[in-house]
Amino acid sequence: HIWEMASKRYSVPMPDNVVLNGKGEALGFWDWVIANPKVSVTVTEGVKQAAALLSQGFATIGIPGIWGG
Repeated sequence: HIWEMASKRYSVPMPDNVVLNGKGEALGFWDWVIANPKVSVTVTEGVKQAAALLSQGFATIGIPGIWGG
């Protein structure tokens, strides 16, 4: 459902065949982000901030700690 929210946020269609692994995680999300220049990636400090933005449909990467970048 996160991928669907990101797709709507950036007005980019999702792939037809989304594959889920054994944990229910969608495979290929980051390949989709890279292939679509309309999708911007936000970099945050920490996993909690990244998770908060992901839950709102933003493509986000969390860097651990202030020295991680």
